Amino acid sequence: MAASILAVRGSKGLFLVNGPPSYQPHEGFHSTSADVKTCQTLMSVSVNDGKFLAWANTEQVFVVEVTTGKVVFEANAPKVAALLLSPGGSYLAAWQRHVACTIPGGLPNMHVWDVKNGKKLKELVQKKQILWCPQFTADEKVCARMASQEVHFFEDGNFETIAKKMHIQKVVDFSLSPVNKPPYHCAAYVPGTKGQPSFVRLYKYPYFEGQQSIVASKSFFKADRVSFFWNRKGTAVLVMAVVDVDSGNSSYYGEQKLYYLDAEGTSVAVSLSKNGPVYSVEWSPSSTEFCAIFGCIFLTCKTMRCILVSIFLACTSCLCSLACFPNSDCSHACQSSTFQHQV
Repeated sequence: MAASILAVRGSKGLFLVNGPPSYQPHEGFHSTSADVKTCQTLMSVSVNDGKFLAWANTEQVFVVEVTTGKVVFEANAPKVAALLLSPGGSYLAAWQRHVACTIPGGLPNMHVWDVKNGKKLKELVQKKQILWCPQFTADEKVCARMASQEVHFFEDGNFETIAKKMHIQKVVDFSLSPVNKPPYHCAAYVPGTKGQPSFVRLYKYPYFEGQQSIVASKSFFKADRVSFFWNRKGTAVLVMAVVDVDSGNSSYYGEQKLYYLDAEGTSVAVSLSKNGPVYSVEWSPSSTEFCAIFGCIFLTCKTMRCILVSIFLACTSCLCSLACFPNSDCSHACQSSTFQHQV
């Protein structure tokens, strides 16, 4: 098993520390003087293997190879407010707060670099931080970003040419399946208006035109926003619909509902045995099961009800009755998160 390395931000800047049993500073990594002065560090890690770590201070952005501690990329980018390192560490995206100026549209405040050669691949204006973050497939072959009522797709690191557009009227959010080979899928969310339900549609990239291109669709009421949870194979996605304020005033956490969509066309509501918030959802590494933690916690200021943990089978044969039921329930426990063991 490879030794773990921890990234630590403190009053004197950013440090890499060896994990157990030594917990000693990483000998190959040296924090810059700018980190010590500003100490406003943002971090992002390549998600595939954790080989690279990106961070920013108020003056520059950096990428370091974690095992050696060597800085492999740096660029001047003042006042960066958000960072994203692509899954394999090939691309770095950064967002700065938009500043009004006399230039029509404003100065570019979103930037994408090639980490290997240091070249800036794209810069554009992205006024709002909400949904600024581009999304990559695990193999980095496809990248997508939210535009005005459109999702723009780029292929093979070419950010100058839009390879494909997904145009859905009033689309406000999307999620690209994080898989390392085709087929790729994309889920798009459109909120409901004037008595019309919200809906999520599942598409197979790059086919987005016409009703015949919709792989699966699920409509529902009562949603202010949604979160997407893909299985490892990218063949199914769980959608958590969230209402920030509970109309029945029974939960401080608002209301959450779970829905399941997959590449075979199945779209169902996940049946939960207890009312109350959904705290955490996690897929198993096999992509055939998922775990949900849900239920009310506080009834009064002095009493507490523990939450319920349920494990669900996710396959067409189990869902043919158009309802997703739990395969097993764990005992009540005062926990609000679930994690998977990567194998």
